[in-house]
Amino acid sequence: MIKAKNKSLVLYIIILAVILIMATICTAFLSTSTASAKSDFSQGTGTEENPFVVTTVKEFNAIATRLDAYFVQGANIDFTGLSDWRPYASIHRSL
Repeated sequence: MIKAKNKSLVLYIIILAVILIMATICTAFLSTSTASAKSDFSQGTGTEENPFVVTTVKEFNAIATRLDAYFVQGANIDFTGLSDWRPYASIHRSL
């Protein structure tokens, strides 16, 4: 039979293991989303000091995935020929 002192130690180790597993999962998730975001934009890091530079339709569409970041427009973006494009304002009003 496990003594009360040993039960506390086992419980402590289990709690510590759960915390470490959760921290590992969170770190892996954050690393993946940061790496993904960097591949969507050719310039910048998304910070206020170094915003993502949006120069293409693909980069413009990627803004919706990083609403926590900073952006600047680096070129004229041609949306002609895109039949399914809607301004963000009309999308938000319809939600």
